[in-house]
Amino acid sequence: MVSLVVVAAMAVMMAAPGAAQTPTAIAVSTSNATGDAIPTLTLADALAELERQNLTLAQARARADESASLVGQARAALLPSVTAAGSYLRNSDDFRLGPLSVPGFGVIDRIIQPLETFSATGTVRVPLVVPQAWYDVAQARSGARAAEASLDSARQQIRAGFAQAAHAAAAADEVVLASERAVESAAELTRSADRRVRAGTAAPLDVLKAQTEQVRRESDLAGARAEAERGKLALGILLGRKGPVRVAVPDAAGAEAPADGGATLLDEALARRPELAAQRAQVEAAEAAVRSSRARLAPQLSASAAAFAQDVPLVTGKKDGWRATVDLTWLIYDGGFREARQRQAAAQRASAQAAEEAQRLAVTQEVADSIRNLAVARERLRLAEIQGRLAADAAASARRSFDAGIASSLDVIDANDRLYQADVGLADARSRLAQSRVALDRALGR
Repeated sequence: MVSLVVVAAMAVMMAAPGAAQTPTAIAVSTSNATGDAIPTLTLADALAELERQNLTLAQARARADESASLVGQARAALLPSVTAAGSYLRNSDDFRLGPLSVPGFGVIDRIIQPLETFSATGTVRVPLVVPQAWYDVAQARSGARAAEASLDSARQQIRAGFAQAAHAAAAADEVVLASERAVESAAELTRSADRRVRAGTAAPLDVLKAQTEQVRRESDLAGARAEAERGKLALGILLGRKGPVRVAVPDAAGAEAPADGGATLLDEALARRPELAAQRAQVEAAEAAVRSSRARLAPQLSASAAAFAQDVPLVTGKKDGWRATVDLTWLIYDGGFREARQRQAAAQRASAQAAEEAQRLAVTQEVADSIRNLAVARERLRLAEIQGRLAADAAASARRSFDAGIASSLDVIDANDRLYQADVGLADARSRLAQSRVALDRALGR
């Protein structure tokens, strides 16, 4: 049973939701091997803590934030820019015209070339038509949506893995209870055999057989307790804690298989799965990259305004002024960069489209497998319940027959063994049904 816990825990660390149902009541030990109390959390509280502490989710959030910042970088090419510059100039010589008296103009006194000058300039540039930047922004936005959808996918995967691990740990607790019952049954058989030996109605070999069975069951109990503690410790580690944690999981006995074969569920999965949304966004980003590469051939139009001032008067006789320009830039040939970029973008688009279709097929198979596994798990639980009732009746009958002297101790040992295996199988069937329900919810993107 621990293998189920470990596999689910590994799935969480490499990367589904829990419903608000009544937690399964299992009377298990609330302390670990050292005697320390084990904290108990509901599945909802544990999942909330998991989202806060999980390092994989932290990395996914960082990638989503990084992709969102690229949108602002791409949009900067469409927004005005303001620059300021200052300079100091010193010439080898200076030249001054004047003062001269010119008829009709009066006295002219102008500095043509100053010896040294301090100047400051402020410029505002406003992009008017930038086709390539439009598509670059669209590409960045699609990439940000893809990263956000990937974050949702990672969150669902981690939640599903943790929920399955919690159900496996709960099944391990049930195995502990079954082992305790088996130990008690073996001890009762030992006492009964001892009474019959003292009464002279049984051979001493019956006591040895019963004691051997009791030791075997005590060994099973020790192993079951160790596996249950290991499962709780795995849950605690996944939550970022140093000690074990017990998670009270909901009962999945009401998980019904879909009656229509899953056709409506498949449509729901195709509409909700974040992996498909991420792939669609990747395709949109690739298409925007193709259009951006084509837009490199289009001209760009911008307007600029500048204000300047210096400590030495200009030729106009003023120390400050302004100028405005409208610039048209048309890149006729860029050395083949545009064509190469376009081929690259087209290849990326084809790859993204293929990945989207592959993801769609993978989701279709995952939904079908999850529906089938849920139906199988329900049938296995039904059979396990029947087997448990029959094994309990057989064990009770064997004990009565042994006490009456018409059955051997081997009959009782065999019946008790079958009852123990039935109890373990029932715990496993309940866990698998719950895990199948979680897997189906994950496949549907819930």
